[in-house]
Amino acid sequence: LNWIDLDHGSVVRSEQLPRSLMADPSQCGSLVCVALDDRSIMAHAIDRQSNIQWRSNPLQGDIVGKPMMLNGNVVVTDLSGQITAIDARNGKAVWAEAIKLGPGQIPSAAAVPIGDDHLLVPLIDGSFVQVKIPGRPGSKGEHNSS
Repeated sequence: LNWIDLDHGSVVRSEQLPRSLMADPSQCGSLVCVALDDRSIMAHAIDRQSNIQWRSNPLQGDIVGKPMMLNGNVVVTDLSGQITAIDARNGKAVWAEAIKLGPGQIPSAAAVPIGDDHLLVPLIDGSFVQVKIPGRPGSKGEHNSS
């Protein structure tokens, strides 16, 4: 993982990742988060020279798409159909929500927020699942659509 000074084009900092990347790195607040091939998320502070800030425990399935920041948590989707929120301060899982998937339904990309209380999960069959964010006000349950 190379940190480049955009004004000068030079490498400011370089860190060797312990595993291969599963998706592009993403900015999660003051962190750069990466999904690794061992099903974990690793966070690096943008403004510090130190190495890893934290590394999550492995998730249930292979990670799909980039991690994203939502309500102070790093949210990731995995191929098993689980969405997990990881506390951006310490790397501990805050909540996990299993998506009810039908035959042939597999997440094809990371969940994206819609409104203040739901996530939209695109599926490989062209449909999507709308999932309520745990602990947030709003309608209950999931909604499948094509």
